[in-house]
Amino acid sequence: MNMIQFLGEWIVRSSFLILTGALVLWLLRVKNPSVRLTAWTALLIGSLAIPVITSALPKVPLRIMRPQPAPVTTTIVRPEVVLLGATPSNGTSNSTRDVPKHFDWMRFTIVLYTLVGVALLLRLFAGFVLSLRILRQSCATGIGHNGSEARESAHVVSPVTVGVLRPTILLPLDWRQWDSTKLDAVLAHERSHIRRRDPAIQFISVIHRSLLWISPLSWFLDRRIVRTAELISDDDAIVVAQDRASYAEILLEFVQRSAGRNHHSFGVPMARYDRPDKRIRRILNSATIPSAVTHWGIAAILGFAASALYLAAAASPQSAAAQDKPKPVALMEFEVASIKPVQPNDPHGSGLKVYRGGRVAIHTASLKGLISTAFGVSYWQISGGDEWVGKDYYNVEANPSESMRSSIKDFRYTLFGIEDEHLREMLQALLIDRFQLKFHRETKSGDVYLLKRNGKTLALRSVADASTGEGWERSEFSVGDSFGSIGYAGGKWTIFSTSMPQLAKFASDLIFHVPVVDRTELSGSFNYRQRQPDLDPVYSGDQSPSFTSYLEEAGLKLERAKGPVEMFVIDHAAKPSPN
Repeated sequence: MNMIQFLGEWIVRSSFLILTGALVLWLLRVKNPSVRLTAWTALLIGSLAIPVITSALPKVPLRIMRPQPAPVTTTIVRPEVVLLGATPSNGTSNSTRDVPKHFDWMRFTIVLYTLVGVALLLRLFAGFVLSLRILRQSCATGIGHNGSEARESAHVVSPVTVGVLRPTILLPLDWRQWDSTKLDAVLAHERSHIRRRDPAIQFISVIHRSLLWISPLSWFLDRRIVRTAELISDDDAIVVAQDRASYAEILLEFVQRSAGRNHHSFGVPMARYDRPDKRIRRILNSATIPSAVTHWGIAAILGFAASALYLAAAASPQSAAAQDKPKPVALMEFEVASIKPVQPNDPHGSGLKVYRGGRVAIHTASLKGLISTAFGVSYWQISGGDEWVGKDYYNVEANPSESMRSSIKDFRYTLFGIEDEHLREMLQALLIDRFQLKFHRETKSGDVYLLKRNGKTLALRSVADASTGEGWERSEFSVGDSFGSIGYAGGKWTIFSTSMPQLAKFASDLIFHVPVVDRTELSGSFNYRQRQPDLDPVYSGDQSPSFTSYLEEAGLKLERAKGPVEMFVIDHAAKPSPN
């Protein structure tokens, strides 16, 4: 799962959780701010926990009815690739250089999302640092109660509570001119925030909002937490002031003082509220003070939040059509098969042989090597599994049944490659069964090479015409056998009975370690030996002048492109029991 998929899934599940909680509060007509704040806080914690819970819980399938699409004609298409420009070949054409570079929208999206999130977090922590600086420059007032200290500062114009772990009340310098009713109401308001740990909760809420900034519901949740906390603190201050009108005047004064100032960067200001008129009307029109949430109320809220969180984190939507589909047909299997570990005293010759009739013999191959042969993936594409999957070696002997031999049409093979798809399918079933192999595939966008004709005269000689070629081409080994070979000896590259897909896979496996896609449109097998030996050969790695020069000489070329890069990930594998 890449970053975009991770964030997208988190945003969707978080939005579902928050929306469900908001809908339940609205349907139940919950007016008590203490109950609402407890619910909003539970939703905040649940949203932050979604990534961990999603990975830990088993998936819960949800059936989704979707209209069935009209039948369409199946068409085989090539993987989409976009040319990047210069090729690794020595004879790069001008038309290739003029191809515009592909813009990676996925990378741009990730970078943009990260930059915005980092900017929001930096703004939060800059405000936090500023609040600590202001706190250090403040002076003691001598006012304290139950561990909460009040200090005065010239940098604030209205009361504010700063600090996350140890909150402190900051008062403006004119606080000594206030009457006792005003001072007591202000202190009651701010101590109410400290008692509920509102500064810490709101700090966490802003972090959540910054991580999921693209989701409107993360901003909605943050506003609800701030608003509801202010309403509860207003109620606690009214109890002390004992006069709603006088407290409304106090609050209106601080709102007017703070007009045009941004206090959202640090602390919990008393005048912080985006709709002060609505807040003043509530103070004046309410007749009673709502009671605090009880322990039973907290338990009920947590129970509902846990249920909603489980559904949001574990739900795995599936279409009804997908659920009703029949299970895939089992893979074809060998009639007789043997997998034996290579013993230290055994001969260590390695290789593959496909006999007429479909019998397969593989010597001294690791599980990763067997996977490469069976699934047609390169060794560099395989990841996961324990260390032994690449270090322990096995000998494999397998033979299909008489009834299955008729389905085998292609007996061509290379050192570790099988051409016939039915034989590969049988080998896949064997590995899945004997090694208890479990795996998944991941596809991302990355560098690929396209194997093409370069426009020059094709020097490759078809195996079908090899009898008219040079002596080495007329050998019995290369003309009559199904074995294909690509080798480098004496400073020369040579291919025997090799198809273009085999050549592309060889280049991917051993030369470039990125996908190489055959676009030559040449069918059949070919022979070709390099005319002149390399003076200074470098025959592996991304910069391989030896190999690319050989391709140019043969009438081929490689072009860089962007396309799908598939990875084969081993989720589980167990050593087979002796058989």
